[in-house]
Amino acid sequence: MFSVSNRSDGDSQSRSSSIDKDEFIRDPHTCYTILDEWRLSDEDDLRIRTPRYENELSKESSVSSKKYESIEKSSNKQDQSTTKSISRQDELPKKSKTETDECDLTDFESSKRRRLTTGIDRYEHEDELVRQRILDEFRKLRKSTDWKIKEKRMRLLEHFDYLYENYGASGQVPYPQAVFPPDEMESLLFDSISVIAESGPRNEDADTYVLFLRFAANSGYRIEPAYDAAGRSIRQRVTAVHRAALCHSYYRSAVRDLFEMYGRVDVNYVDGDGLTHFYVACRFGFEDIARDFLELGRADVGECSSSSSDAIDAQPPPPLLTWSLAQGYESTAELLLSHGADANGASCPTTIAARTRPLHALCARPNDAGFDFLERHFQNPERRGILLDAADGLGNTPLHLALASDSRKTVGWLLKHGADPNLANEAGETPLHVICKREQDDDEALLKVFLKSCSDNNRTVLMDARDNEAGDTALHSALRRGHAKLAESLLRGGADPSSLNQRGQSPLHAICTTRRNDGSLLRIFLEICDELGLLGQLKLDAADSRDRSPLQYAVARLKPRAVEALLQRGADVASFRFPGLDLFFDDSEEEDEDGDVDLKSKHVRVSGALVVAELLVNAGHQLDRRDAATMMELYARSGLFEERMVFDLCNDEDFIKKSLEIAMTDAEPKFSLRDFFVLASRPREITEKITYFECYEFIANSQKLSAMNSRQKAACLVRICEKMWRVFFHRFAVDCYWELNSYRYPLVRCERVTERLPTEDLYRLCTIAANDDKITAKIDAATTLLNKAIARREGMGIM
Repeated sequence: MFSVSNRSDGDSQSRSSSIDKDEFIRDPHTCYTILDEWRLSDEDDLRIRTPRYENELSKESSVSSKKYESIEKSSNKQDQSTTKSISRQDELPKKSKTETDECDLTDFESSKRRRLTTGIDRYEHEDELVRQRILDEFRKLRKSTDWKIKEKRMRLLEHFDYLYENYGASGQVPYPQAVFPPDEMESLLFDSISVIAESGPRNEDADTYVLFLRFAANSGYRIEPAYDAAGRSIRQRVTAVHRAALCHSYYRSAVRDLFEMYGRVDVNYVDGDGLTHFYVACRFGFEDIARDFLELGRADVGECSSSSSDAIDAQPPPPLLTWSLAQGYESTAELLLSHGADANGASCPTTIAARTRPLHALCARPNDAGFDFLERHFQNPERRGILLDAADGLGNTPLHLALASDSRKTVGWLLKHGADPNLANEAGETPLHVICKREQDDDEALLKVFLKSCSDNNRTVLMDARDNEAGDTALHSALRRGHAKLAESLLRGGADPSSLNQRGQSPLHAICTTRRNDGSLLRIFLEICDELGLLGQLKLDAADSRDRSPLQYAVARLKPRAVEALLQRGADVASFRFPGLDLFFDDSEEEDEDGDVDLKSKHVRVSGALVVAELLVNAGHQLDRRDAATMMELYARSGLFEERMVFDLCNDEDFIKKSLEIAMTDAEPKFSLRDFFVLASRPREITEKITYFECYEFIANSQKLSAMNSRQKAACLVRICEKMWRVFFHRFAVDCYWELNSYRYPLVRCERVTERLPTEDLYRLCTIAANDDKITAKIDAATTLLNKAIARREGMGIM
């Protein structure tokens, strides 16, 4: 046990701390706290000894000693020269206050240093005890570890992580080389990098092993090469660096630590698959390491690793130059080119990965990220023999990739130097298809750059080339994705608006088969065709190979605006056949289900079905009972029967207040949301106040309900849809009830009876009436259903 007390100036109280050595080893953190409090308790009386502080003490002591010596010499001279009989004290000159204080300071500092040295020595002694204790424990763990079992070795590394987290800051964790011999140390390096290689980026499970590699590298651990009998270094050797080739670039720092431990660049280690340290250095963009290998003549810029069982994506990596450019390691790429790397990158086997050339890698980088490098190092490509139209593993040329990555300067550079604008890849897609199939925002600027560059360089573009999948032209592709501006540019550039694909579908079919837009795209398309005088080429009622017209697809996709546009342009209603239920739920024509959130909402789609039916009826189509049953099945499958909210909107004072201020129509007088719910139980009256289309617009315009909370909004949408459909159900239920009762009751009575039925019973009634069973069975079933419903709800209003 040791104790130390210190007293500050003017403080008569002393503070002492006692620490037992065994306690120090058991709980070093508590003891460190005590010692730190002791060391830092009084900065004026006791400061931590540092080299800088020692120098300051030494300088102050030296200055004070010299001044005191000069004073003594001066007094001696005066003693010898004076003849007066005075005392020696009187003959000495008076010392200034500063000189007196400096002399006193020397004694004070000496005393302070003695006390400081004693405390620090004791502190460092205890610190060394803890360090030795940890070292002993780590050696015991090493001896008890079964090095043949990987899980045991991993446990050892986890224990190291705990020690470093708790004692690393104080420098008490022993260096790995002080515990493990070289063979065991290399096993731990292999284990660490293997876990890192199997981890994705930003994986916390890899942090322990990244930390171990960093600590080992910083501790000065180095792996020396092995030598043969002739004293030559053995190059054939599998190292942890080879395993690091599989790591994600996020762990570049860990790979760098490995290179630091395998610090020798005069030996370019190679494994059994031909993978070298030089290749790994280039793979991670370590230009300085790669340069050392090349300057010593230990590497070849054209080398390529062969495939291995656990290689990335089961494909051999591309040539070094290609990889460096793809990853943005331009300094490494410049180094490789300066040492003779092949600019066409055709030195590896013909696999999908190897067929990706340096030019592909540059053009695939987004937003012209590789354009500056392209201009600096690929000048005069025709004279240098650079293959501008070389295809990668998927048949894409550099022009395909530049367009896909929105690299407009690169596109202009390629076309200027002779790239072919009409080459198709393995999917049959030309560069024009690539532009129109991009999922980004509808920006025709890229298309204009492409067409202008082709025009400036006298290149003819095939506007109606077809792909291999469905025979779609670029216009088909743009319209399927809702790209109105691209479609307009294509039409103005000469694209055929009536071209058919392999399914017999025209661009009109392409617009109507997708759910990506609400139909406004069709209106724009027809207006452009009318402006360009192409409207006569369109066949509005042409059927595809499945005998379906654009109007049928627009109805089945529940697109009111598309249906309205087709009917206004003269689509034939007389020959129209209402789609079957299978087409309403057929997504085989959908290439991508992504689209506008509002249009995917069941409330918008379900309300849109009523608008579509209303448009057809107004255009002269007779909606029979079977068509109505199909419509009703849409509502049933939407799940709105099950979503009836328990939340009572009518009794919610907050909702009532808000609903009075929300207008459902723009026409005067305003028809409020509150008015809608009041009249919802009277179908005839509500149809005089608001149309299906106005309800559809209100549901689609969700910001009108922004004043409501989420629960009120959800309940409101469900109830609006229900009330809209109740009007539709009631219209057919009256006739069904009248017919099923053999017209025995007056029609007015049938209306009153059906008005009292809930929406679910109206749906069941219409479904039974639309069935093909015998009339007797229909009457019996309907009568039983209605009698039970009426008895159950006698005296109650509509729910």
